[in-house]
Amino acid sequence: MDKQRDGVPGSFKYCFDPVCLTALTIYLANRWFMKPHWGAYISFFPDYLNDFLCIPLFLPPVLLVNCLLGVRQRSRYPTAFELLFHLVVWSVCFEVVAPLFSAVFHTTAGALDVAAYALGAGVAGLVWGSWRHGRLAGVWHGRSPARFRRGEDVRTPIVFP
Repeated sequence: MDKQRDGVPGSFKYCFDPVCLTALTIYLANRWFMKPHWGAYISFFPDYLNDFLCIPLFLPPVLLVNCLLGVRQRSRYPTAFELLFHLVVWSVCFEVVAPLFSAVFHTTAGALDVAAYALGAGVAGLVWGSWRHGRLAGVWHGRSPARFRRGEDVRTPIVFP
């Protein structure tokens, strides 16, 4: 199964990945149908659904840009590190920095928003298989670094300079 997830046959489609396209479809349905019709009755739609969709919707385009810039391997599904890193960065941006400029961004800070980001990242990570391997940057989980140097594993750890 690893070769399907990390190799070309099951390669990550970035903006055309089913998780990203599903998140986009749900976002559009929320924007044009659910919020106007059910928003007054069910607070989840206007308050937290967009937060839940944040990482599944925006991470694939960001990873595509990283790939085009050459800082990410092509066709690899998001790793746990990439999900957690972007979860932290976007939580700080949207829940700490943006509320400081409330006249411009019309947002408020809230712990439940961060919980919705984390839940969305967790669900996307389950679908993408990010949590299955427990892959973090540079962590091999039982495989020696020598095996990686000899090319005995298709997964290559991210090495930051």
